[in-house]
Amino acid sequence: MDKCKLMDFQITGVSGFIGFKTLILALEAGYYVRAVVRQASQIPKLSNHTRIQPYDKNLEFVVIPDLAQTEAFDPFLEGVIGILHLASPLAIEVSYVNMLDFGWSNS
Repeated sequence: MDKCKLMDFQITGVSGFIGFKTLILALEAGYYVRAVVRQASQIPKLSNHTRIQPYDKNLEFVVIPDLAQTEAFDPFLEGVIGILHLASPLAIEVSYVNMLDFGWSNS
């Protein structure tokens, strides 16, 4: 993590439907984003998406496996101006990136 860079937003839930769309909109609007994922394996799927690739210089990923853990976010809040908490624990884990495999549109 580059501690000198000021991040406009930290967004949780970027591998889900609403979080992924929010990530795209924030990047397209020129914001710097620190995206929170629960598993490092999600990062390549997200960062290699055609809508994300043009903005990779404005995007940083951090892994927080347990969002409910007290103080889990503390090391990653430096320089963040706003937090968009869009993650939600589900009984069945669903990923928007995986939904694309089924032909769902990302527009």
